[in-house]
Amino acid sequence: MSRFRFRLERLLDLRRQERQAAELALGLAMRREEEAAERCRRLESTLAAARRRWAEERTGTLSGTWRQHAAWLEELERLLGEARSRQQEAAAQAEAARAQLAAARTGERSLERLRERRLLAWRLEEQRSEQRELDEVARLRWLRRHQEGGEPA
Repeated sequence: MSRFRFRLERLLDLRRQERQAAELALGLAMRREEEAAERCRRLESTLAAARRRWAEERTGTLSGTWRQHAAWLEELERLLGEARSRQQEAAAQAEAARAQLAAARTGERSLERLRERRLLAWRLEEQRSEQRELDEVARLRWLRRHQEGGEPA
């Protein structure tokens, strides 16, 4: 019995490695996306608290303090805008990583299916070969038995 050999095994291994790398890349991208979202949440919370404080203290504050607080609010809004932009970039990168993973899985699965089909065909051919050998052994035994017994074959 011969040994099954899939000629594209190295390519299949490469596809598996690509899928694993894509899974890692997706994990990193998702972590970056979550970190960016968390930064946005923190900045939104800080900005909301600063706005409440500014609204409460607006009356009766000195103009210099008021200007400082307004500048702080503007800075928080600018930082929040940047954080939202980074979050959108991270979300786009995560989506690209998901697409890359889907493509890697498709490539791996197609080669795995091809391997399974080839393995099945190899097994069928092996079974046929074994059956031919068994048939030949049975035919030779039958011939020997009938020739020894003097009966015509």
